[in-house]
Amino acid sequence: MRRFYLIGFIILMVFDTTGQIGFKFAAVETAPATFDPAWLQRIFVEKWIYMAIVGYIGAFFTWMTLLKHAPIGPAFAASHLEIIAVLIISVSFLGETLSGGQILGSLFVLSGIGLLTPRREREHSEKAERRRWRELPPTAGLPLRWRDFLPMRDGLDFEAALAGFLKVPAVQVECSGTACFLIALETLKRLSARRTVIIPAYTCPLVPLAVAQAGLRVRLCDTRKDRFDFDADALSASCDSDTLCIVPTHLGGLTADLAPVLEIAQRIGAYVVEDAAQALGATWQGRSVGTIGDIGFYSLARGKGLTLYEGGVLVARDEPLRTALAETARGLIPVRPFTEGIRQVQLIGYRLGYHPVGLRLTYGLPLRYWLKKGDPMRAVGDTFSQDIPLHRMGAWRKRIGASALQRLPAALMENAERGRRRAKNLEGVHGLRVINDLSRSNGTWPFLMVLLDTREARDRALSRLWPSGLGVTRLFIRDLTGYPDLREIVPAVPMPNASSLAERCLTITNSAWLSEAEFSDIDETLADTISNPSIRPKSIVRSRSGAGFDVDPDREGARKTGRRADLKVSSTVVDRDKTRSRR
Repeated sequence: MRRFYLIGFIILMVFDTTGQIGFKFAAVETAPATFDPAWLQRIFVEKWIYMAIVGYIGAFFTWMTLLKHAPIGPAFAASHLEIIAVLIISVSFLGETLSGGQILGSLFVLSGIGLLTPRREREHSEKAERRRWRELPPTAGLPLRWRDFLPMRDGLDFEAALAGFLKVPAVQVECSGTACFLIALETLKRLSARRTVIIPAYTCPLVPLAVAQAGLRVRLCDTRKDRFDFDADALSASCDSDTLCIVPTHLGGLTADLAPVLEIAQRIGAYVVEDAAQALGATWQGRSVGTIGDIGFYSLARGKGLTLYEGGVLVARDEPLRTALAETARGLIPVRPFTEGIRQVQLIGYRLGYHPVGLRLTYGLPLRYWLKKGDPMRAVGDTFSQDIPLHRMGAWRKRIGASALQRLPAALMENAERGRRRAKNLEGVHGLRVINDLSRSNGTWPFLMVLLDTREARDRALSRLWPSGLGVTRLFIRDLTGYPDLREIVPAVPMPNASSLAERCLTITNSAWLSEAEFSDIDETLADTISNPSIRPKSIVRSRSGAGFDVDPDREGARKTGRRADLKVSSTVVDRDKTRSRR
């Protein structure tokens, strides 16, 4: 933007000076000014008058363009530089002499620019310097404290504490939310001959991977327009006598509408497995999501409201089903001390690095690296291993979770209040909407899901906000039909609503570390990019460090340097993204 101002004001000064000098030379060539027809004729045939007209027209359009972006104070002062330029040319080429008043006026112009511009530049530089070493997380996770790592005097049991928090008889803690889902699928597979699992077309790619690992068939169902929950008519048409279970998904701490899901599932005799990986603590009609269907599961991965770096919680409505889930886990989940030791070290590292300075290294640098490479899937952590890691969680991490859980209710209340307030602030921006709570529902609001009217508007906004360090990113890069590595798992059927959601959605962190001034910057940037289509949606943008990033979400194939469009997943990528809200 500084280069834009510099070039713009130089062009403005050239046009302004051209106009002034054109009039001066025209006046000299047509003198004396007799104001008669002969004098007017001399003016109309004089080439200098047309140079003056061109200069004034060019200055007008340049000035109007600059005013769209430049602060009015420095811009108005800088526009008067043409007075000095005209004086210099007049002295050099017209033989004029400078008077004391002209010299004094020139000094006033220069001092005005000096007084106004440095202040704005200084404020900009100070703000940039404050942000240079800060990186905000994409979610409002609950920061761990060192006292959470110490032995608890009261010896509170993690499972019992979670059961009390969710108001259920018992919970089952596993190594990840995806492992919980896999255990649920393996259990239901033993209880029924049905083999089809209905999932929404806009959700985490780990969901269909778990269904495939369980040896079951994936069937996609389109979402509601501009929301992530099932389209009721599409869901009814998707279900048949082979439907084993329906998986409603609660995304971004917000709840899906469970009413049509429960009604359809009861009608066809299918199970309901609630994916509440991102919604621990959210409620639907007064009940905790995840506890309403037959089975529910939550994620305790990094960046979640409650995290053990990796972890998951499994709940079931009925005692026989809880018993079956526990039996499945005993046979499916191995004891792997080395893997659990790695998770413990990672959790300590998470405690050390989960703050705005540490996140600059653990989250911001990888994000910018993959954006620079033109790989948005890796930038958000949308690439996963085909094999879901399985191991039993150790007692020490559970004790850490029990300690942190005591702070969770208050943190979720603060997040919800802050999220709703920020969502209301964004309502005034024409051309976007925030996905909000359903009636009689209370979300946890780890981030705001924002839908812009068009993909181009979303990409214009991301080109400025994604590498900014302000916690603006994307949830899932595509709907499930768009991931190359899922082609053998996911049916290639059109999902227009889910595709539109993926193309137009961005997320804004609801972290308490995001100041109100920074949120206002995001608000203003969104309003500016929506109202200014001249900002190219697939442009190379520059971060504060000066690196360039192409944020075109579909930049693949030959446009990727040295990389095939068909990305191969790597198990190391799962652990790369230290803060992204995943399973």
